[in-house]
Amino acid sequence: MNPYQHSFGGNIPQDVAGKQGENVIFIVYTLKDSPETLGKVKDVCANFSALIRSMRNRFPDMMFSCTMGFGADAWNRLFPEQGKPKELKTFEEIKGEKHTAVSTPGDLLFHIRAKQMGLCFEFASIIDEKLQGVVEPVDETHGFRYMDGKAIIGVLGGEDLQYRLCGWNGESGG
Repeated sequence: MNPYQHSFGGNIPQDVAGKQGENVIFIVYTLKDSPETLGKVKDVCANFSALIRSMRNRFPDMMFSCTMGFGADAWNRLFPEQGKPKELKTFEEIKGEKHTAVSTPGDLLFHIRAKQMGLCFEFASIIDEKLQGVVEPVDETHGFRYMDGKAIIGVLGGEDLQYRLCGWNGESGG
């Protein structure tokens, strides 16, 4: 358990902040209304740890990890025999000074990380294949660390960077 995790009633949550990868894919799906949906999703859940172990065994130095999450609406549909966790609710938009975390539709989230993007693609294709016909992709976002290992988010905007590389500081007459 990393320092950012807290036990919930004796249950240890998945480690999503412990190991940073150099590449990431976030995939969000909505569930289709199909008689196969419940079975295929539960099959992915039942075999999820084995799929991750397989990737880690095949590529031990690639820092592979994947976390799966469920939307509040999907929980009742997928696990009707289980009570919904009190912390699980539909995400509401959060507006900050610089950024906004928007609320988007989604029933399943996969957060895939590895040192090489090829492993992220490999695992994403495995998940796509296993869920074929029962999900609809809503969003797929790719991230990476730039050449010197720094995350490219929040460093400089593209326009600012162009001006700074040209020696212009944004003032007239520059």
